[in-house]
Amino acid sequence: MRFFSLARRFSNTAPAAPCITIKDCAKEHLNHLLKQKKNSHIKLSLISGGCNGFRYCWDWVSDNDLCQKDEIIDLDNGKFIVDSRSVFYVLGSELYFKKNDFDAAFEFKNPKASAQCGCGESFSV
Repeated sequence: MRFFSLARRFSNTAPAAPCITIKDCAKEHLNHLLKQKKNSHIKLSLISGGCNGFRYCWDWVSDNDLCQKDEIIDLDNGKFIVDSRSVFYVLGSELYFKKNDFDAAFEFKNPKASAQCGCGESFSV
């Protein structure tokens, strides 16, 4: 997996770690989604709202929608993008994809979250 970060773009030092660690279960599902929707990327951003202040927001974007400062993580079938304004709030997070007989969803383990709603859709810092 290859990624580009702000630190890497503007520094001559060794590459920084990605802002989010995408676990294999999530990487597999992201690649599955990207394969179904060719020429698109998946972008994660945060918006105000939800039970606890910030809500994770997922969107399909094209190359034209990318911002130079966005975090870009290359996957097998496309790119996973983290909105540049959201990087600070998800830095160090781990992304999982959990499924059982009745439900399937992405799940974040976010070390910056001081509180999280029961469903995991929103958090506060």
